[in-house]
Amino acid sequence: MAWRRGQAYSQDLRDRVLASEGLTLQQAAERFSVSRSYVSKIRSWLRQSGSAAPRPQKPPVATRLVGLHADIVAHVHAHADLTLAELRAWLADEKAQSARSCDFGQIEERCGNMACGIDQESACS
Repeated sequence: MAWRRGQAYSQDLRDRVLASEGLTLQQAAERFSVSRSYVSKIRSWLRQSGSAAPRPQKPPVATRLVGLHADIVAHVHAHADLTLAELRAWLADEKAQSARSCDFGQIEERCGNMACGIDQESACS
């Protein structure tokens, strides 16, 4: 079973792995083609939370920018021709906050300003 970053395994697979409590971590991992770490983590999560559901996903906005989200959106709307470099410079000067290019992905979606266009794959690599 192929795992994709940022996506939980299917609930069906989680249920089958959790139902295999009589198997060791290694046996369950081999049987369901997952890692021992995955088996250990979901068994631990079930003990802690009592739920077989996956943990909630992390917030989509970069943590370092959460408190500045409204300010960033307002600044982008006020400066229609703003570039990403100018936005990063404004953050550094006015808000004393550094940011990577890939931190702006979710904010850009909310802004609708294509002048801030970001190629997420190249920006984060």
